Amino acid sequence: MSSPMRWRHVLHATLVALVALFLWLVWSPLDGSRNPVPRSLPSSTRSDMETRPVMPLHLKLRDGFQEDTVSIQVDGLTVYYGRKVQTDPSISLADAVDVPVTAAVVRVRVEVQGGPVAEQDIRVAETPFVDIRRVDGQLQLHASVDEMPML
Repeated sequence: MSSPMRWRHVLHATLVALVALFLWLVWSPLDGSRNPVPRSLPSSTRSDMETRPVMPLHLKLRDGFQEDTVSIQVDGLTVYYGRKVQTDPSISLADAVDVPVTAAVVRVRVEVQGGPVAEQDIRVAETPFVDIRRVDGQLQLHASVDEMPML
């Protein structure tokens, strides 16, 4: 194969690989959280959902976590999974995740492996900040309009 022909094949193969990578990053959900619109919905419903405004939901794991395995789901989709989650007592924070949502009300479920579970409906536009605490063996979810300051 001549050098210019080989160059064209390498360039073509690279371009195809880049397009495939782009499509995979955009459309392939890593943990189910990248695509909040189920593909089983009728296309008219799906397009209505895709045009809703995106709002941020701010979730913070605060006090009481000690080497815990924690998962957080929003409307049934896992948006956070952490092992050995540990609260830093100097700032009362273990970890945080921001989740873009389109629904006005979402169901947040937090689970500590081998421990407590808590669920709560959150009105995202009204209370976009959710602090999650582990107190006396229970999980507490506190939604608020303002972000709680760190200590």
